[in-house]
Amino acid sequence: TKNETYSLFHRDEIRTGRRIGMGGFSEVYEIDGFSVLPNSHEPASSAETGKCANTDYLDISRQFYAETAKRENGECRYVMKHLKRRMM
Repeated sequence: TKNETYSLFHRDEIRTGRRIGMGGFSEVYEIDGFSVLPNSHEPASSAETGKCANTDYLDISRQFYAETAKRENGECRYVMKHLKRRMM
């Protein structure tokens, strides 16, 4: 079954592979894997707003992405698109 949720990852947790595309404003890289760091999924603003997130669910979701980053044949399952440095 397809995972319909998205999880937040800090940039330090994402291992990128080769660049697979680029445009005028952005580049697209394969995600080679995730190095899940504890408590890095909590947004900085949550302490300020007093909102609580279901951290158990977030941990499970983030672990799912980490475990499924590669297909059985070794191909990357996920990609990351970001602005080129010169655009920031």
